[in-house]
Amino acid sequence: MSSDDWSLEKKWDLSPTTHYYSFSNSGFKIHLAPVGVDWIGKHYLLTNQKKSRVYTNCTMLDPSVVAYRDNMIKKYENSME
Repeated sequence: MSSDDWSLEKKWDLSPTTHYYSFSNSGFKIHLAPVGVDWIGKHYLLTNQKKSRVYTNCTMLDPSVVAYRDNMIKKYENSME
């Protein structure tokens, strides 16, 4: 739980019902590839004066994770040649 203000850096639509939001706060660091499964199913409640919404952590769609995964696949494919 954080009562700090978070800045919305980016928002774009992945599909008509799925949206990508990127928030930042210099006081918090989040690992994009945490060990284990404890992070699965974690939810975040975002609120303002008008409404509250629950969101789920979906780090596998983060562009940096996608780039990392693509790089690891290429590295594996090159090592298997």
